[in-house]
Amino acid sequence: MMGHIVNARLDMVAECAADYFKKYHTRLDFPDVLKRLYDQKKLSTVPLKFRPSFRRLEKEAFMGHAYSQIVHVDLVLSGPEHDIIQETNIIPVSKDVFTVVNLPYINPYMHFHNFFEVVYVYCGNGILNFAGENEKLEEGDLKIIAPHSKHSILAGENSLILSINIRTTTFDQVSSSLLDTKTLLSAFFINALYGEKHGNYISFKIENRQEWEEMIQKIFDETNIEDNFANEIAIHMIHVFFGRLLRNFGNTIHLYDSKMGSSQY
Repeated sequence: MMGHIVNARLDMVAECAADYFKKYHTRLDFPDVLKRLYDQKKLSTVPLKFRPSFRRLEKEAFMGHAYSQIVHVDLVLSGPEHDIIQETNIIPVSKDVFTVVNLPYINPYMHFHNFFEVVYVYCGNGILNFAGENEKLEEGDLKIIAPHSKHSILAGENSLILSINIRTTTFDQVSSSLLDTKTLLSAFFINALYGEKHGNYISFKIENRQEWEEMIQKIFDETNIEDNFANEIAIHMIHVFFGRLLRNFGNTIHLYDSKMGSSQY
């Protein structure tokens, strides 16, 4: 139906989802918002290009920048009709890491996938539903959700919650030199990569947010740029990101395991 539609700007998708919710008091799935925009003849057939900032932005400026993201319509509409999301449904072919925005007013349906997801609450709040239990998300919360973990994310109004999606093979390569640190965090990664496949995630509270958010802004840009260097730069930055997590939080993590429940270390 949308064979000639190349992509769309995220701010237009967000506006459509918000308008629908305010009118009908119910949330649409992301693909349904795109179809609604198509029916309203608001999607362009002209390719759109994401423009990186290449400098640190203040909170409100970065929110606006994040909403200038380009939505890969073909990826979204090729997604499954069930609750399993594959790498190919969300991460572009040319990329190993891809950052997306969790929009308010989008239906937070339960799903699981075969890649790692790093969730960061840049501002505002939200709700993480994990294995049927709700957890409030607040500014500075960072979650690493292992593959095969059923969950959903609902972003609050005027909130920015980012998901950094990493191919499992890429994560394996990036983390290989970090897994010998014998910390609780590295043990989580080893179990997620090589252990029994069941739902779990680890949680952090970021205190020195300026340092981390500057890095997350750069990751957002590099994972959304289309050029010959962006993917390698993004992989390098993810390596640095996890290295800093191991340095700062290696033995102080909050683990949720769907079999054992919540544990604090």
